[in-house]
Amino acid sequence: HREGDDTEAADHDATDYSRYDFELRYHTFHSITQFLNKECGDKKPSTSAVGKATKALAGTRSERKFVGEQDIEIPITVEQPRLAMESAVLIAVNLLFYLRDRERTIRTFAGESLHALIRYAGQYPCFTNAEAAAPADSDTPNADSADPLNQLVRPVLLPAFRRGIVSKDTNARLEYMKGLGALAQYMPVQFPSLALLYSPNSEANFFSCIASAQHRVRMNALSFLRKKCGQMHQRE
Repeated sequence: HREGDDTEAADHDATDYSRYDFELRYHTFHSITQFLNKECGDKKPSTSAVGKATKALAGTRSERKFVGEQDIEIPITVEQPRLAMESAVLIAVNLLFYLRDRERTIRTFAGESLHALIRYAGQYPCFTNAEAAAPADSDTPNADSADPLNQLVRPVLLPAFRRGIVSKDTNARLEYMKGLGALAQYMPVQFPSLALLYSPNSEANFFSCIASAQHRVRMNALSFLRKKCGQMHQRE
């Protein structure tokens, strides 16, 4: 038995674990994004052969197994509930953490999931079904009164975005700026000042132009910001 064999085996185990950790996060982000987009009304056809075959089966849906390559059928007997506020906050905190990941792919997936979460928060006034509401004579607050703006966006997302856009990490600044852009896109009523800077045209969208690698594009974004300053509020 040689000491070098132990070192080589340890390195191999570390590599396998690192790869597993990457796939774990990838499938987690994918599941979160898929759920939120479906809840917001996106209907994307399944591309897998098994998914197409199970499409015709009533009361089932096609889902990717957490490990392995095959799909499985999950029977649906009740309406899928909306996301609980506690779960939304927990998901948001984890997504914000992974916006600083060194792996570009993980940052991108986390940003897409966060984008979908903000879209979800802007579309639903509450995160739970009416069945989860407390009885009228109960002292427990109504579950449907959960307000994503005041319980998720303002206390969790906004402080993180404000810290993130001044980060020393250029990649992190870009992802956090995209988060502000999502607020401007999906919550224009709640954040009218941010909405002034957003445009569906990427060439006129401040949040994408300010992170451009081209100096001219960044200068144009700052010029656009100066023009809008008079219409913006310091705090919303």
